[in-house]
Amino acid sequence: MKKLVFRGSLESDRILQKILENKLENERLIEKLIPEFEPVEAEEDEVEVTQYLRPSGEKLKKIAKVGIEVAKRAKGLVLSAEILTTGMIVIYARRKGECEETERSVLAENEPEKNSLTNKLIELINSFKGEK
Repeated sequence: MKKLVFRGSLESDRILQKILENKLENERLIEKLIPEFEPVEAEEDEVEVTQYLRPSGEKLKKIAKVGIEVAKRAKGLVLSAEILTTGMIVIYARRKGECEETERSVLAENEPEKNSLTNKLIELINSFKGEK
């Protein structure tokens, strides 16, 4: 399966995850979703995050708008996330070339509040501020 970068809503993420989990035979359903999920490059105020889907471990590249300064700070970081069975999202970050044991992580809510995915992602990236 192609690895695409998606700019989609949480609801469209859930639909796509169901398709990947169930390996649905109806290719037309996937084709209907593709216009919403067009491959894109991260812009200067955005970062790329790898999302791991359950239960298959399928990977999707996602784009998150974090602002220019935070995006610059994120250069050299490996960012990933997964939705837990509780509905919470865990976000991981480490420097490229470092082992996974050095990853930092934060929990985020799947809601647009203070503990939202974007706010927690920015907080995690900022925790690397001043480090090399």
